[in-house]
Amino acid sequence: MLNEKIYFYEGNTDVYLETFILNEYSEYSSDKRPMMLICPGGGYRYCSKREAEPVARAYMAEGYNTAILYYSTTDNTKELYDLDKDVTKPHFEVAKSICIIRDNAEKWNIDPQQIAVIGFSAGGHLAGCASILWDDERLVNALGCTQGYNKPDAAILCYPVITSGDKAHKGSFQNLLGNDETNPNWERYSLEKQVKANVPPTFIFHTSADAGVPVNNSTELATALANAGVHFELHVVPEGKHGMSLGTREVLPEKNVYNGRWVRWSIKWLETIFGI
Repeated sequence: MLNEKIYFYEGNTDVYLETFILNEYSEYSSDKRPMMLICPGGGYRYCSKREAEPVARAYMAEGYNTAILYYSTTDNTKELYDLDKDVTKPHFEVAKSICIIRDNAEKWNIDPQQIAVIGFSAGGHLAGCASILWDDERLVNALGCTQGYNKPDAAILCYPVITSGDKAHKGSFQNLLGNDETNPNWERYSLEKQVKANVPPTFIFHTSADAGVPVNNSTELATALANAGVHFELHVVPEGKHGMSLGTREVLPEKNVYNGRWVRWSIKWLETIFGI
């Protein structure tokens, strides 16, 4: 396995893309592998460990190459909004990560049209930024890439932060954009308001008992996707606290097999999206 860290900023070793590229042998299939880009949660304050490597291992077991984005947070970066680029630093970093993956598709034996992004909580917001705001003109200009080169082919959003409205997880938006709710970027990054028909297929998982990020975040996004004619799949289960990750004993005091089914559901869903 090729394990590599790709740093975004000189002098900042906390913000990087870590790749986990599976070995290839003559006995293996000759098909190119799909890629899963992982955005852990943490309220834009930190990156949660339970939503990082355990998730990578789960998809690697299904034949995916994976990468974890340890993006800018308030714990490692003074200001999360880049005034020069006019986008948030995490948004730029996730989009840049997709470009890096496509740049290295041949080297890493990846199908460049089978790149999925998965995110949890605030990382779900970030994965949603990658999939919903991929054509943001300010972002494309900052990347200096051909429009669409940074677009993921599928998105998986787990108990995601979505809205800046009544059901917002205000702490995430405050960490990302500051406390001024009249700042137009609060609406720009309220993702349910930005959905268009060009959003890639999206899988959403949430629990209705989530007291951290209300399930309305996912249902409002699902409504917006339906109205725009975007392919999506939504799963809402009745019980479970916020931040359950895979629902395994590794990441929870007691494993939650029932809720943990979302992993298998997402893999089967991706097989239909990617035709694998």
